[in-house]
Amino acid sequence: MAGWGCLASHATGVDGLVALSLASTRVFPRHSHDQYGIGLIAAGGQRSWSGIGRVDAMAGDIITVFQLLKLLGVAYLLYIAWSVLRSRGIALPAIDQTPLPARRLINGGVLLNPKLTLFFFAFLPQFVNASEPSLMHMLELSLAFMLMTFSVFIVYGLSAAAARQRVLARPQVLAWLRRSFASGFLALAVRLAITER
Repeated sequence: MAGWGCLASHATGVDGLVALSLASTRVFPRHSHDQYGIGLIAAGGQRSWSGIGRVDAMAGDIITVFQLLKLLGVAYLLYIAWSVLRSRGIALPAIDQTPLPARRLINGGVLLNPKLTLFFFAFLPQFVNASEPSLMHMLELSLAFMLMTFSVFIVYGLSAAAARQRVLARPQVLAWLRRSFASGFLALAVRLAITER
């Protein structure tokens, strides 16, 4: 489980892009709880806890909810791509001293990647020993994965914060970054839109 969990938590997706974006525009590590919030959402809030709650028993409802969340996620990713692309001047604003509200972090995390909820329905139960109480084992696995993801996102945050000043001093790099991030979010939106399940 540790090897697969490490691989999954290191696979950079939209959650990783959000973590990098937060770290490059906010005080770090002062606002490392922003990274912690995204890490929790990425690792457990939306995914592991849903599996623990036996939502997988309602397969038809899950597919409907997935489709709805998928559409919302696509719209949100397109909005982010457009916002980044149309921004003028410095793509990375001055450091924001205010922490993000927890509700905003949670809503963003749920909209960003609904497919991982279904991934966890298939992933975590494979590591549950039938002779042990499944709820406790699922909780342990979920917490282990959340810790791995949190560690990865802290590294993302520290790296982005360290590179921030060098990037701000070069307008050409900023323009390239703005286009790259917009293209990345657009590609993620297209990939999410064509995902069947």
